[in-house]
Amino acid sequence: MLKVRSLVALLNTRSICSPTVKNNHVSTSAIHSKSSHEQHVVTTTKQGDVVLFWHPEKKMPFELSKPMPRNQQALAMGDSPLKVKRVRSDTSQVGPTNEQLSEMFFVTKHEWRLRPQLKRAKTNTPKERNAL
Repeated sequence: MLKVRSLVALLNTRSICSPTVKNNHVSTSAIHSKSSHEQHVVTTTKQGDVVLFWHPEKKMPFELSKPMPRNQQALAMGDSPLKVKRVRSDTSQVGPTNEQLSEMFFVTKHEWRLRPQLKRAKTNTPKERNAL
């Protein structure tokens, strides 16, 4: 209980928050704000040997954010031929090649080839019968 009292005294002297003590539970809330994301909670366990603090991250409005710093030297150099080639190869290739698939699944490369004869094959659909 002594820790809680010293903690309340510390909050009174160093903080702009107003503490409230109820049943071995200390909670503080900001004076200027009533929203739930700016409330702070300080509490202890039932034995009184551990003090717990909860202070949520303050939400910052987008208008106050700053852009990421850019490396001006890299921007001045422009695109290198290696980067352009890499981008072109990424966009031209739709998926893995047959050789890459055969290495991944441990089958022959012929498993991944098209089989046009299956498209041309006629399917044997059973005839509809009137009475059965």
